[in-house]
Amino acid sequence: MMDFKQARFNDYWRTSAQRNYDVYVNIFRVNQGEILAGANLVLNKGINAIAGKNGVGKSTIISSLYNNIRNDNSNRCEINTLLDSAYASITLKQKKTATGEHEDVCVTTIDSSDVTAYLFDPCSYIPKYLDFVREQRNLDEQLDQVASFEYDASKLDNINYLTNSNYQRVTVWNIEGEYESHPLLPYFEVESNGVTYDSKNMGLGEIALIYFFWLMERIASINENAIIFMEEPESYLPPKTQKRLMNCVSWLAAQKGVSVLISTHSEHVLSFLNDKQIQLIIDSGREKKFIHGIEAVDTVLELGLQKVTTKLGLLSVEDEFALILLKSILGTRAENYSYEIAGSEGDLLKRCAIFQANVDGYLYRAVFDGDTRGKYTAQIGTSEVVRYLPLNDAPDKLILDFFRTLTDGEVASALSLAENRITVARSAAEGAEFHDYFREFARSVPLELAYIEKIFAEKWCKANTQLVDEFLESL
Repeated sequence: MMDFKQARFNDYWRTSAQRNYDVYVNIFRVNQGEILAGANLVLNKGINAIAGKNGVGKSTIISSLYNNIRNDNSNRCEINTLLDSAYASITLKQKKTATGEHEDVCVTTIDSSDVTAYLFDPCSYIPKYLDFVREQRNLDEQLDQVASFEYDASKLDNINYLTNSNYQRVTVWNIEGEYESHPLLPYFEVESNGVTYDSKNMGLGEIALIYFFWLMERIASINENAIIFMEEPESYLPPKTQKRLMNCVSWLAAQKGVSVLISTHSEHVLSFLNDKQIQLIIDSGREKKFIHGIEAVDTVLELGLQKVTTKLGLLSVEDEFALILLKSILGTRAENYSYEIAGSEGDLLKRCAIFQANVDGYLYRAVFDGDTRGKYTAQIGTSEVVRYLPLNDAPDKLILDFFRTLTDGEVASALSLAENRITVARSAAEGAEFHDYFREFARSVPLELAYIEKIFAEKWCKANTQLVDEFLESL
């Protein structure tokens, strides 16, 4: 039984380091090829972590291990990876039933029932999950055919600890075998402070945590040997919540004997592990080298690797154009935030009722289009998360009005195109409603719509520095 109380977590961490595990990854070696050339990763039992700069190969290791061990019980389909599985050699330590001793087992020789791999990679999967459930037109029909269940009071206490929330109800539907890209698709509905909403209306961090709790519950309920691979689990989470997530990982290892391998940049994740549990992957000429022990910890801190993915907060907007304008306004600050497209004004309003403005220094802002200013005063009340894009127009109208002040020559110069092409494209788009103007314009030029919108959003920002500064100060 899960017991997520602070007094128990020290016991869980101690047990996770001392207990025996039925199976764990011992060696990951790349024998040939150019991807991860020379990699020779040796892991211990229990919870292990890999740290390293972006692009050094952490994701490739995680996906390759998951692909080679996954079976029909795994939560995800096979992951695209650059590494040919034939080039990787993976050795597991597996406990013998008769003697209790561990033996080396090549992953290619294990039976699919011997061990199940699970994957939690919120930065990659959660946006895809949200896009998928929001696009399904027959999802209600699917849910009607699937039995739902609610977490009991004890599980509500545990999920509220993990998410730092106050859910009065969490309902879950498990859709299995219906979608090739999502072999096991959970769908959630929650009630919090009198507001009921479902997966479609959740933010990235919230759905990531609920999904992880669901995954823990699933692993704990099945009698099997399991390994969970976690790629940057800190994604979308403030420091306090990262620490709570790691405490929950300690329960999974200590109480259920689940081996864990984490790739991370976060010092909050690494802070729970001793020096023997951390491996630093670096480039060494044309090959990869692993540093472990205290040297790895010192190097991680020295390089400041944790700063790469530590975000200041999450910003939600209504649509794609709003996101383009918001990032243009932020400029070089854009990389300091995570982003979410809510999909509508109504979905943004729901977030205002749920999210806190600041949790342990991690900000949340619902950034509405300028044309909604004053529209929802009664619903928003004194919410501290609400912000508005500049002026009183929708962002696409704002940029279109600016675009129309530019000559054909200025537009041509900005897009590096011949002036006559701009004249033709503008003529073709005239009369289109402002939501559709740039789409019509883009059909007449050999450029992507998003690129065109980005170019002129940035030019608008340069021409309206005072409005940009005012927004940044209010953020």
